[in-house]
Amino acid sequence: SEVDVDFSEIRERLETGFMGSFRARRNQWSMFTDVIYFDLGASETADLSIPVGPVQVPVTTATKFDMKGWILHFGGGHELYTADSGRLEFVGGVRYLDLDTELFLELASLGPGQSRTITDAVTSWDAFVGLNGRAALGERWSLPYYLDIGAGESNFTWQAALGVSFQASKRWDVALLYRHLEWDLDTSSTIDEISYSGPMLGAAFRW
Repeated sequence: SEVDVDFSEIRERLETGFMGSFRARRNQWSMFTDVIYFDLGASETADLSIPVGPVQVPVTTATKFDMKGWILHFGGGHELYTADSGRLEFVGGVRYLDLDTELFLELASLGPGQSRTITDAVTSWDAFVGLNGRAALGERWSLPYYLDIGAGESNFTWQAALGVSFQASKRWDVALLYRHLEWDLDTSSTIDEISYSGPMLGAAFRW
């Protein structure tokens, strides 16, 4: 089945989350790492009626869902173009996905033993190549963008981000972007496709 969860729902169900990145640059070369961790959880109960012959049997159901994951990027870049109007660099590296899911189902009103727990774990190492840059929109405003594609243990994976950035001071930038990550995993896995999309608000510090 396909499951689509809105960003507002994820925000309400987020138990723990972290996102951060670090980049080091020397002349035309750079190295970077990007880390995302999330822990989502939700539980619900509902009263249903199950038809058993001509009779409707009332059943109380209980469900609990947990999803924990790491998304890591390690890579480097080489500057292809730089000017007052913007900058463009070629990037390459590896992306790691580690996802653990657990779904607990129970027909509580039918007595003990009427429950089932479904678990799945997905890991994937993939190499990627892409472009990273920014286009100047004025003296202090710019348009950052990023795009990569890759494959490896997954059949295909890609990432894209686009937004707007403001240079608040000589060392600080504030940026608002929209980011999308997607994997087409091996069909032997219980989860064969997964994607994450949503806004990203952050600050960058340079020294």
